[in-house]
Amino acid sequence: MPKTKRKNGFVSNALFYGGFYGKYSRSIAWITLFLALGQIPWLINPVFVKIIVDQYIPNSNIHGILWLTATLAILLVLYMFFHSAFHAFFMKTIKMVSRDLRNLIVRRLQILSLSFLSRSDPGRYYSKIMIDVERAEQFASMSVAVLIKAVIFGSVAVSTMYVVSPGVLFLFVAMMPVYVLLILLFRHKTRTLQHRERVARENLSASVNNFLQTSVLSRMHGNEWFERNKLDKKNDEVVETSTSAQANIGFFTVLNSISSNMMSFMIIVVCALFVIQNTMTYGDMMLFMQLMTMLLGHVQMIIGTFPIIATFAESMGSLREILDAPDIEYNQGKKRVQSVIGDVVFDHVSFQYENTDEPALADVSVTVKVGETIGLVGQSGGGKSTFVNLLLGLYRTEQGQVRIDGMPVNELDMRTVRHHIGVVSQNPIIFTGTVLDNIRHQFTDMPLERVMEAAKMARAHDFITHLPNGYDSILGEGGIMLSGGQKQRIALARTLLRQPKILILDEATSALDLESEALVQQALEDVSKGITTFVIAHRLTTVANVDRLLVFRDGRIVEEGSHEELLQNGGDYANLIRLQDSVSGNLLEYDSFDTIEDKKSSKGGQNAVESQKTKEYPKIS
Repeated sequence: MPKTKRKNGFVSNALFYGGFYGKYSRSIAWITLFLALGQIPWLINPVFVKIIVDQYIPNSNIHGILWLTATLAILLVLYMFFHSAFHAFFMKTIKMVSRDLRNLIVRRLQILSLSFLSRSDPGRYYSKIMIDVERAEQFASMSVAVLIKAVIFGSVAVSTMYVVSPGVLFLFVAMMPVYVLLILLFRHKTRTLQHRERVARENLSASVNNFLQTSVLSRMHGNEWFERNKLDKKNDEVVETSTSAQANIGFFTVLNSISSNMMSFMIIVVCALFVIQNTMTYGDMMLFMQLMTMLLGHVQMIIGTFPIIATFAESMGSLREILDAPDIEYNQGKKRVQSVIGDVVFDHVSFQYENTDEPALADVSVTVKVGETIGLVGQSGGGKSTFVNLLLGLYRTEQGQVRIDGMPVNELDMRTVRHHIGVVSQNPIIFTGTVLDNIRHQFTDMPLERVMEAAKMARAHDFITHLPNGYDSILGEGGIMLSGGQKQRIALARTLLRQPKILILDEATSALDLESEALVQQALEDVSKGITTFVIAHRLTTVANVDRLLVFRDGRIVEEGSHEELLQNGGDYANLIRLQDSVSGNLLEYDSFDTIEDKKSSKGGQNAVESQKTKEYPKIS
């Protein structure tokens, strides 16, 4: 989990959550009015009882009793209306706040830095968005109304009880610290147990997410038991922590009930003594006992919501790990761009990730002109992906500048720049929906003709038309019914539909078979003309025909040039070529750092070298 300060104090979180209700002030006013009007029958009922006992029964006033009964019946009918209106307004407002809260979390996740997001499993964020927001909603629906009712009812009831018998009211108030003591005794333990339960639940969500992602892999390897056991352990943790939390809540509820009953009995005893001493009438006693019972019921309900309040505080603390996280991608107030040409410059750029000892990039300088195709190669962890992430503005440079069309990336609203950048990754994203939906994505009103044109450029149109329903064929999540090459070409069509000025291909063909790779390569060579293109590749045959190669090692560009030039130099790139040839069984017969020129003069001469080069690095037309 992200190492952010936990904010699980109730007052802090209640104020934070309450702020979301500010824009619904008119609805809140109606909710409060309907709730207050709904309390009238319960407040007036004890007064009617006192009047009947003290006045109408001694005077045999049946008419008065019937009149009060009819009045109460009318008030109860009105209560039905008021309560229904209150419930409708209240629940609608809560649901709208939950919607706003989820939308805010989603927007926040979209601007948080990659370093923050990489610290946690996506399943945890799902738990926060769905379960933690739902628990905040539960707090509002089950606790807020109770608190408001208690304030309204308590103020009227206490005033009335003071008029009837200040002494008994004082005794009632004097017993209230018992409840406060209960809360203090259970507060810390309940909070700790709720935190453990929340963390266990997030761990389970993360494990379920991982289980779904690896289910096919485990089936293929016949190790279903391994993934199942991992999930079982997380389930057991949830059971254990939930049981502990609920047992603590159950014990608290029992003590609360015992204390309430003892308090009620003590008050009854005192009232009985006052009646015997003729300092309180029977009607006063009935009035007091009814108000006291209802008031005590409200107090019990407030205390009964304490576990919900503790859960709410923990859940809001969880959400604020995202909402209050400081490491966000700042775009507000920065320059917005309407178009991009495609010039890219890295000017003495250095960058280091958090909690690492070595820089990911160290003093990197390179200039790329519009329309150039640049290959990024080198060892894993050499800095290729960091180079691209800095170009995309997903990270900001610490030293030096990245400039697009002469404009420093750190001064740009990169959301507007990315509209003109296309990215095709090694693992294409295919979501549930039609082929048309997957290519259009956010461009839902794009004409079919434009979509088909992009599909043809991506060499995807032919296989799409052979699907059962063509462009209206439904693709399951991940495009499970498609081959790797077909998924990649749909992803490429989606990118081309955006007409990018800068194209980034991140291992776009590394997982494909030779036939699929050839088709995708043909598509890429066609569409990259006039577009500034960056190709990250470990399979070096895919970058043999680029305009220029950048070879990365330990965060630095150690070589730069064309395929032929770097082979002749006999440096890192030539060594990588030899390693791949060796793995593929096509190792050239030259010593560790012999150059191509050396090979020409050896046995076989020029023709052998040219033949080998043609075989290994075909020109794709």
